[in-house]
Amino acid sequence: MTASIIAFFFYLASSLGFSFSADNIGDSFEDMYRAQDSTTQAYMDLFMHNPQNAIFLTSAGGGMILTSDIYNMVMDMQANGVSASQLNSMGLDMQAWLGAHENDINVSKVGTYGYKVSNALGQSVVFDWKEERDRLDRKCWVFHQYVYDENGKLISDITTQSGSSHSVYDENRVKSIVQNSFYSSEGFYFQVVDNYWSFSIRISDYIDTDVGVTDEPVIGEEDKPIGTVYIDGEPYYLNPDGSVTYNGVTYYPNSDGTITINNQAYDPRYDFTSYNNPALMDLLNYLIQLINDLENQLTYEEDNAYDGATSSSVAYEGELSEFIYNGSWATIFPFCIPWDFVRGVKLLSAKPEAPRFEIPFDVPKFGLFNGYSTVIVLDFSTYTKYFYVVRWFTTVCFIGGLCFITFKIVKGAT
Repeated sequence: MTASIIAFFFYLASSLGFSFSADNIGDSFEDMYRAQDSTTQAYMDLFMHNPQNAIFLTSAGGGMILTSDIYNMVMDMQANGVSASQLNSMGLDMQAWLGAHENDINVSKVGTYGYKVSNALGQSVVFDWKEERDRLDRKCWVFHQYVYDENGKLISDITTQSGSSHSVYDENRVKSIVQNSFYSSEGFYFQVVDNYWSFSIRISDYIDTDVGVTDEPVIGEEDKPIGTVYIDGEPYYLNPDGSVTYNGVTYYPNSDGTITINNQAYDPRYDFTSYNNPALMDLLNYLIQLINDLENQLTYEEDNAYDGATSSSVAYEGELSEFIYNGSWATIFPFCIPWDFVRGVKLLSAKPEAPRFEIPFDVPKFGLFNGYSTVIVLDFSTYTKYFYVVRWFTTVCFIGGLCFITFKIVKGAT
């Protein structure tokens, strides 16, 4: 479970702008922190400089390492959100957390104004210009048309399907288009008018116009969905309080984050990028405290396991005097090492003697030859007086050579 907690920590940190990639696998949190921009580091400093957190976030405590398994878990969370079952395994009371942070949801820009045309059944078509970024990361406004059924469920984005998507890069031009566009209740169509082009959208192609049809402006901001829950294989957006509206009925989350509909529990996936920074930092602090508690619990269990092993060992009934050593410490390793060195040097200390070798020489008997046996003696004592000169000359050469080499090593003055 610790790996999933650390993965959730990295996922939330990435929502605060903390960037990393597969190239960072094997790096610690502190290593990646040093590569962030100053704004991101400012957020992370709220955790890095807390002494209680340093053991998890800095190299002094080993740091949290981004392993390949944790990286893959983070990628899954970024792509699909975090499931209620995952959050429940971390001990997070999602019902309470969602209620506390219902007003901490990011508001996404729609751009300027648009229109919403709806009927008495609750079906609607929404036209608006959303502020987006194109492939070259340029700011632009893209025209969208969304169709919703009577339960508020998004049926389709008819702009994409019809291929009539339009992008505008001039904000003043967008405002002009919005101002000139209009809805006609006579023909039940919406007319989009620009200085260079125009097109009409027939409302009756998407909703029932035989019942009371009304139109209203679309506000330029909207709450970002906090997640999705699949009911009977179909996706439904979660409301800011974690509830979901299904067939006109609103269902609220359980304490474990699941939603029960018709006695069946559904496991929604939450998108925490929908929340603002204070809400994310609240979660980060919770995770660090959770990791801290887990570390303390593991230490406590290890200590208890050690104590249990000690208490279950068999007691020795002998006398303490049996374990007392009465000999010399100079004969016990490692205290004996200095004395061993002295004894080794003494082995080399002996009175110089001229070498004498006695080599037996035997020739076996064969044929008429009776054989021959003798001892060949090589006695160098005869040359002792000469070796006095050899030893003197060798000593002088060694001393002279040592002086010469020492001079070269220490680079003495000439």
